[in-house]
Amino acid sequence: MCALVHESPLHVRDATGRERYGRLLVAERWHEELGRASADEEFRIVVLLEPCDDVRPTGPVAVCVPAPGGPGRAAEPPATYAAEGEVGLDARTLERLARGRVAAGLALGIAPRQVFGPRGPRWQRLARHLVHRHQRQLMLEAAARALWAPQEPPAAAAETGSRLQEVAARARAALPPGAPAALADSLARVEAWLAARGPVAEVRAWRRFREGPVSLAGDIWAVRALAERPQEALEVARMRCFLSRAASADPELELDRALAREQLGYAALVLEPQRLATARAAFSSFRRRYRQAYDSHHRSYWRDARALRERLLEAAPRVRALRLLASLLELGPPVGMKAAAGWEELCGRLSPCPSDVPSLTDERDVRCRLCHLPPDAQLPRREAEECLNRVDRALSRQTSRLARALVADVLSAGPEPAAERLLKAVQASQVASLPEVLDEALIGQVRRFLAEAAVRRALAPVLEALQRGRSPGRDEISHAMARARRALERSARALGAS
Repeated sequence: MCALVHESPLHVRDATGRERYGRLLVAERWHEELGRASADEEFRIVVLLEPCDDVRPTGPVAVCVPAPGGPGRAAEPPATYAAEGEVGLDARTLERLARGRVAAGLALGIAPRQVFGPRGPRWQRLARHLVHRHQRQLMLEAAARALWAPQEPPAAAAETGSRLQEVAARARAALPPGAPAALADSLARVEAWLAARGPVAEVRAWRRFREGPVSLAGDIWAVRALAERPQEALEVARMRCFLSRAASADPELELDRALAREQLGYAALVLEPQRLATARAAFSSFRRRYRQAYDSHHRSYWRDARALRERLLEAAPRVRALRLLASLLELGPPVGMKAAAGWEELCGRLSPCPSDVPSLTDERDVRCRLCHLPPDAQLPRREAEECLNRVDRALSRQTSRLARALVADVLSAGPEPAAERLLKAVQASQVASLPEVLDEALIGQVRRFLAEAAVRRALAPVLEALQRGRSPGRDEISHAMARARRALERSARALGAS
């Protein structure tokens, strides 16, 4: 048994700031199970308290083996260091660990004294080093397999690096202007990886490969195909580009697309170039079926889109009324502007294609050149219904605000001819019919009425004093005039803002 005496989690950040999760273990003696990281660990650090010559960890595991010199002890005061991994080791054990070795299944490039210094163990430093070197090893192994296949890759990483430099240079020379972007991007990622120097640059280059070593291997296959068979590689890249953009809602067509893409791999082109003819045939069959399906989709989509757009255009008077009412900032903050903008965006999006037949003038075209309709596009029926409902709700709210403002003024100031006319107009124009009668002229009358009402409210105390035969004071008059001025200025600013 390993006689485990301590276990604690250890979190570190790599060179780009990404958090990594691992574990720190302290054991009296070595056991094979210590040398394998568990599924939930990105790394593991093991500290042995007794020397051992036969230590063979695998993967992202580092084992700190002490030098001979008597048994070590954990957490013995007073000479105890509180390390980052929440473990205490006595001074004698730390000294033996500093004279010992750090065993790993990969070249760590770090000495024990860099980990166990005078101020205690530096678990964070060792963990970052371990994570980085393990990731580098995985990337190098994936690159070597893709670069040397079908032969076994050499053990020396430098040999793989120099050969990859040569292959990338040949691929760059063979890449013509206007080549498919995916192929050019693969070459650019490989070149950036080769040029990376230092932990931060290396990790940033690695992150460009979404699936890590698997993505790197895929890019190297593409670069290798471009270097060894440039014409065929460009042809495969164009066919793969077509397939990547030819998504469909038809399950059978999607299955054909996946099968065609599987046959058009760069690895197959390098290792089995004779299979390219079969892959071409599969691609041609898919493209023919896709074009037929796209033609049908294009016709049906725009037929239904015209009907949906007509339904939206029926709401144009309501949207116009909503915008006019929103210009009356005297009623409060505008309501429904997002709904009006959404309505306008939907109408533009549903503007029909000029041609009933999709314009596919080039064999590489996946979408109609006139409308660019995606092959899996769906009509925004639900979005349109929600937009119309929002417009109606906002219009109802704005109309209610206007009616309340007019009624409140009539009740407070008494009926006047202008107020009565406007109130009757609003009362006669319910939500369903208001958009038909509301125009700039009527909005102008409403705006004037609201401004006059605000001025009347400001001057009301002075006018009431005069009506009662009381002479208002100078301050009272000045205050009323200032309020009236502010009301007019507020209305003017609202008109300018609208």
